[in-house]
Amino acid sequence: MKHKDGFSLICPCLNEEGNLRELTERTIRESQRLGIPCQVVLVDDGSTDQSWSEITSLTLEFGDAVLGKRHLQNEGIAAAWRTGLDATKFEVVVLIDADLQNTPETAFLMFNLLISGGYDVVRGVRRPVETAGVSRVVMSKILNQTLNLIFGMQSLDNKSGFIATRKNLLTVLLEHSLKFSHYQTFLGVATRNLGLTELEIRTNFYRRKKGVSFLNGKTSSVLAQTVRDIRVGTKVFGSGKQSNPSRIHRHESLNKPPLMSAIWLWLYIHSLPLHGWLIRPRGTWRSFRELKKSEFASAAELRRIQEVRLQRIVQFAAENSKFYRESFARSGIDPSAIRTVEDLASVPLLSKKDVRENLLDGLLTVDPENSSILKISTSGSTGEPFSIYASRNQLEYRFASTIRAAQWTGWMMGTRQCRLWHQTLGMSLSQVVRERIDALMMRRMFIPAFQVDPISLERTIRKINHFRPRLIDGYAESLNLIASYLIATNQKLSFRPQAVMSSAQALTQQTRDQIETAFGCKVYDKYGSREFSGIAYECGHTNLHHVVDECYIVELLVDNRPANPGEIGEVVITDLLNFATPLIRYRIGDLAMAIDDRVPQPCVCGRSHSLIGRIEGRTQAIIHCKNGTWMPGAFFLHFFKNYESEIRFFQIHQAEKGSFELRIVPTPDLTDQSLAVIIERLREYVGDTEIRITKVSEIPLVRTGKRSPIVSSVVEDFQQLGQRKTSDRI
Repeated sequence: MKHKDGFSLICPCLNEEGNLRELTERTIRESQRLGIPCQVVLVDDGSTDQSWSEITSLTLEFGDAVLGKRHLQNEGIAAAWRTGLDATKFEVVVLIDADLQNTPETAFLMFNLLISGGYDVVRGVRRPVETAGVSRVVMSKILNQTLNLIFGMQSLDNKSGFIATRKNLLTVLLEHSLKFSHYQTFLGVATRNLGLTELEIRTNFYRRKKGVSFLNGKTSSVLAQTVRDIRVGTKVFGSGKQSNPSRIHRHESLNKPPLMSAIWLWLYIHSLPLHGWLIRPRGTWRSFRELKKSEFASAAELRRIQEVRLQRIVQFAAENSKFYRESFARSGIDPSAIRTVEDLASVPLLSKKDVRENLLDGLLTVDPENSSILKISTSGSTGEPFSIYASRNQLEYRFASTIRAAQWTGWMMGTRQCRLWHQTLGMSLSQVVRERIDALMMRRMFIPAFQVDPISLERTIRKINHFRPRLIDGYAESLNLIASYLIATNQKLSFRPQAVMSSAQALTQQTRDQIETAFGCKVYDKYGSREFSGIAYECGHTNLHHVVDECYIVELLVDNRPANPGEIGEVVITDLLNFATPLIRYRIGDLAMAIDDRVPQPCVCGRSHSLIGRIEGRTQAIIHCKNGTWMPGAFFLHFFKNYESEIRFFQIHQAEKGSFELRIVPTPDLTDQSLAVIIERLREYVGDTEIRITKVSEIPLVRTGKRSPIVSSVVEDFQQLGQRKTSDRI
C-alpha cells in the first residue's frame, strides 16, 4: 500500500537531546518500511542543553527528511507548533512530543485513519503501558472530567496533544493558542467548538526514559495556570450549552459493548455446560478476556505471546508424542532450540498423510477415550475424510476467538444472527439438542444451506426478512446463491443487516461484490478449517485477513522458503494450543497470497496481527439435482466425512443437470452392502438424481496440492429463472 502524499511530524523540543536521535531514526525507519513519506520537523523551543546541536546533526545526516527550526528562547508548545506548521511540506500533519512517551510508529496509523476514514482530527487516547505516578494520573482524570463538564464534551483524553489533522484545519485550531499558557489541553475544546469530526484511538503511553518533564517542580504553578486557562476558555469557546458540538467517534479499540450485551455474553459463557461441547465456562471466559486484552497489542507483544506458546508446544510434543520425538531425533533437532518463529524453519513439514498414518500410534498424546478431548472429523476441501483430536484448552480459545471476530463486524452478543449452515448434519442426538439450546441462547436462526431450490430460496428470504438479523453468516457459495437469486429476481431485503460473514469457500472479488450488492452491507471473510476453526478474519477495513496470532503461527512457503510479497504460497500452520494432537508446521493444503510488507502495521483498524492476502483453492461448485434442488459442494464434504473407514477419497463430476458421476477410492472395508447403505443415505438428500458410481485407484491433484471434490460444468442461469418468476407473478 503506497501513498502519493505523506505527512509532516511536528515535534516541539525543550531539552530533549537524549531522545531526538531515537525519535528521528524510528520515524524514518517506519516511513521506509511502509512506503509512506514523512517529514520530521524538529522545533527547538529555547533548549539549554545540546538539543539544537543534535537537530543540526540530524538534518545533515538525513537531508530533506528532517527539518530543524529554532526559538532562541522558550515560547511555549503552541508557538512551536506554529513554527513547525509554517515549515511543513505535506497537507497532513501529526503533532507529537519529543519525549518518546507516544511512539512515532503510531503516527503512521493515525495518518492512515485520517485519510481513509474521512475524519478531521484523529486523537490519541493515552493508554499507560508502564506504572505512572498516582497523583499525576488522578489529576489528569480530574482535569479531563472538568473540561468535559464545563464545555459539554465527552472526550476520553482532552489533555492529549498527540493528534493528526490537516494543515489548514490546524491553522484554525491554533487561532486562539497565544491566549493560553497550556493550549495543548484545549485542542479538543477547539475541535468541539468548530464542529469537526474527531476520532479517538487508544495509543500506548510510556514513561519518559531520558530528560526531565517540564512539570517537575512546577505542579502548583501549572495548576494555577490551568485554572486561568479554563476561565479564558469559557470566554473564547463558550460553555457546554453552546451548539455546534464536534462529532466524536470511538475507534474500535475504545468501543465497549453495551452493558446488556456484556451481561448476555457472561451468562452465555457461564451456561456452557448446558449447550457447549466439552468447553468449560471458566476456561472460555479466561480465554475471551485474554484475547480481548491482546486484540490491540503491538506486533512485538503478539510475537512474544507466540514464542512463549511455541516453546511450550514444541517441548510438550517432544516429551509426550512418539512421532515428534522420533522426527526431531531423525532431523537432529534440539526441541529447546526452537524458541522463535524463525527457528521453526528447521522443523520438518507435517502432511495430512503423516497425521492419518500416525494419529493413534505416535502423534496423539493422550488416551483417545479421555473426556477432555474432542474428535474432529472433516473431509476439508479435498474429498478425503480426515480426523484429529482437539484438546479442551484449544477448543476454548477457538470458541473465544470466534466471538471476538464476530464483534469486528459490529455484532454484539444478544443481537440476532442468521446462519446458513448444515446445522445438524452428522451430529448425534445429544449434539443436536445442545446445538438447539445454543442457537436459542445465541439468538441465532439456522437456515439449511443444503437442498436449495427456487421455492426454498423464497422461503429463506421471507425468514430472513421476518427475523431481521444483524449478522448473516454462512458458506460463501450459499450466500452467493441467495445473492444471485435476489439480483436476478429484482428483489431486495426489507431491512439492511449490519454485516455478512462468509466462510468455507474462497471469496472471489466478483462473489464479494454480488453479495454486498444483494444484501446491502459489507462482507467479512473468515479463513478457517475444521482442524483449527477460524485461522484468520477480515476486519472490514481491507480485504486482508488478520491471523489469530495468539493461537496460530501461519507461514506462506514457496519451495520451502517464505513467499515474497505478492507471491502465492502454501499455507503452513502451527497450532500453539492443541496439546492432544500437536500440529507443528502442518500443511493444510491451501494457497494464499503473501502481502507486501510495506502494508501498515498495525492495520487501519488498529490491530497488529499478522496479515495474509487472498485465499485460493477452496472454491466449490453447486450440484444440480433432478428434483430441481441445488446442493452446495460443502454438503458432500460434510456427508462423506462420516464414511472415512469405507471411502478414502471421493470426487463428483457433473456435466448435465439431474445426474452426476461419483468417483470413489475405496478402502478394504468397503463392501457392496456398505456402499448400498451410503448411496441410500445420499438419496435422502439428492432424490432420484442419477448417480453413476466409478471405483478408481487414485484421484489427481490440482495445483493447490488438493483433490477437488466437485467438478462441474453446469451453470445456473438466474436471469432466466428471474424471468420465469416474474411471469409467474403476472
